[in-house]
Amino acid sequence: MIEVIRLLATADASVAQTLQPHFQLVDAVLLDGGTELQSVLLPDVVAGGRVGNAIAERGAADGAQHSTLFRQTDEGTWELDGSKYYCTGAPGSSWLGVAVRGSDDTMSLGFTRTERDGITVTDDWAGMGQRSTGSGTVTFAAVRVPDTHVIRPWAGAESRRATHYVGRLLHAAIDIGTAEGALADGLRFLAERARPAPGRGFRHAGDDPLVQRSVGAATARVHAGRALLAHAASLLEYAVRTEKNVDMQAAVVAAEQVKGLAAELAVEISSEVFAWCGGSAADERLNLNRYWRDARTHTLHDPAQWAYATAGAEVVSAIGSGTLPDFVF
Repeated sequence: MIEVIRLLATADASVAQTLQPHFQLVDAVLLDGGTELQSVLLPDVVAGGRVGNAIAERGAADGAQHSTLFRQTDEGTWELDGSKYYCTGAPGSSWLGVAVRGSDDTMSLGFTRTERDGITVTDDWAGMGQRSTGSGTVTFAAVRVPDTHVIRPWAGAESRRATHYVGRLLHAAIDIGTAEGALADGLRFLAERARPAPGRGFRHAGDDPLVQRSVGAATARVHAGRALLAHAASLLEYAVRTEKNVDMQAAVVAAEQVKGLAAELAVEISSEVFAWCGGSAADERLNLNRYWRDARTHTLHDPAQWAYATAGAEVVSAIGSGTLPDFVF
């Protein structure tokens, strides 16, 4: 799954991003969903249906969700009202995963078919990058959801760290794939079209040792990012199987490390290729800037430095426990 997202992102980060909430929400259904929800939603997914997200809301400084899911005790259903933003993958989806807060302040995750009366999907996303993710607005007006289609309570990262970190790795895969795509197209342009800097005596742009040094560093870092992504994915898969805290701690460290590194790689390499290739590479008709626009937009989900800080906190905590786990080094 993570490898698929990375490969897709080398060509189009928007396509890869559209699938990120799909995979994460399907994971939530597999881990926490009841038999009836699984029996209805999963066959749709197998047949090619997608799950879009309706998670985030504006005006929530702490990242909390404020829409209310009212319990209809006489009918055994819930009624959903409110608006969600940044709903990646909602246009064209079969299902929506909706994060909600009930009157008792309990977080829940409800699932509803997208094509229903009372649900309006508006593709009003206008970001400078990732323009095709459909990360617009979804509005709900008195939408009834069966009790069997609600995961309650759903505390996300607090109770299901594995689900949360699958999402982190998917985001990292998008960034690494974006860096790879920028690197590949940049090197192709460097070899075929770039002109050498005037007055330096180089016959080809790629003969410049400063360009060669930069290319060498970029390729090394991309390979390191791919290796760390694969390592983090294997640790997370192992931690899910063992259900041991020390294994999950190792997975968290690797996941946060690659999340921070991937964000840096995507932004830096998608920008650096223009320094190798010169002014002609900035021609809008070439669309080389799509990698930087996608990278700069996608990496705004959360600061890379906080990813490193989280990894560091886990390492310090492990050392403070009196042992030195293998994952520290």
